Amino acid sequence: MKIPFLNYELAPLKDVENVDKAQPKSSRITTRIVNRQLQRQKQDIQKFLNAVQSAENVLNPDRTELIRSYKDVVLDSHLAAALSTVRLKVQGAKYILVDSEGQKDEDETKKIQTRWFREFAGYAIDAEFWGHSLIQLGAIKNDAFTSVQLVPREYVIPEKQLVKTNLFVRNSGQNYTVAPYKNWLVEVNGCDLGLLHKAAFWALWKKNIVASWSEFSEIFGAPVRIGRTDINNPDNLKNIDRYLKEMGSAAYAVLDREDEIEFLETTRGDAYNVYNEFIERANSEMSKLILGQTGTTDEKSFTGAANVHAGIFDMRSMFFIQFVADIFNEKLYSLMQLHGMIKPGLKMTIEQGEKTTETEKQNFVIQLLNSYDIAPEWINQEFNIPVEEMASAPQTGGDMSGVENKITTVMHDVDKLYNEVLLKHKH
Repeated sequence: MKIPFLNYELAPLKDVENVDKAQPKSSRITTRIVNRQLQRQKQDIQKFLNAVQSAENVLNPDRTELIRSYKDVVLDSHLAAALSTVRLKVQGAKYILVDSEGQKDEDETKKIQTRWFREFAGYAIDAEFWGHSLIQLGAIKNDAFTSVQLVPREYVIPEKQLVKTNLFVRNSGQNYTVAPYKNWLVEVNGCDLGLLHKAAFWALWKKNIVASWSEFSEIFGAPVRIGRTDINNPDNLKNIDRYLKEMGSAAYAVLDREDEIEFLETTRGDAYNVYNEFIERANSEMSKLILGQTGTTDEKSFTGAANVHAGIFDMRSMFFIQFVADIFNEKLYSLMQLHGMIKPGLKMTIEQGEKTTETEKQNFVIQLLNSYDIAPEWINQEFNIPVEEMASAPQTGGDMSGVENKITTVMHDVDKLYNEVLLKHKH
């Protein structure tokens, strides 16, 4: 459309592709829920086993008590850190959309490099830990969902594809696989009851051990105070009782010659190891379960072993990241097409970054210098080392000491730079 008296035209309306779409209120299954607080209760192994049995009931499954137990379990700081590590790794991955030829679609990829998709990825990978996630999508504005919300897991019965309207009434609710809900929901099934099913035992045992250690410290951490006096004398008995009760910082007592206060120290100095070693074992087992290794969380790991463990974690992380990509390709992508948010014929994959480490690059350069001249400009740019062009190589059979000296000098400079880079990263 040309604007009168001005020498330019507006783009045709058909070129505007951004989609805005209101969400029907009837399609939000969360509005059907009568919200009730899931009261926290003190958890133990027996309660947890009862919750598992309720969740695995073939005829009348219900996960309410299991979710109650899980919410207590994830308060463990070590387990929470492991779960957060995986979640952040998944949310920070470089997801891209490619066409049938494997070429990246820059415009369509921008639609998933947004906050709503990172929230979706977080809820999706949580299904691996909690066993299930039912994700409610919100209205659409500029080709993006305005909200991504997790349907409270205690209300969901995945085995029967129901969302309970009342928290404590089983087998009564809304089927989320039918209209009007299905076009605004994404169901993500994890592994059985989730990895928290296996981690819960260690977290609960650890919680009990910490409580026992706290009680041990209270009893044996400070010396036992023993007061000796004439118990037949009410005044003496009253005085020494008050002295013992009020004994604290800079305490003192005024006693009769016959009175005495004694501090009885514990004779065992290593009793804490019983508790500490169990806690370390519980932490290591939970790390292996969630992260696949312990080297990235254990401060005692040696460099070589830590590198191996880091590689294992990278492989495990790639599995989690690919899991989210599969959920997008199998479920979310079709919903986005249905709502006109994205074009067809695309597939989500992971953008591969630079794989060559600094050590590998250093060794590669050293090997090349034995047979080839490398442009000084490249060395300057890649390693920030000022070098000059090598002198002409001598004839075959001649003195090679000059070339060897040059190689040794460059090797030394590259090695020095690499060590400086490592030192900066450590600080």
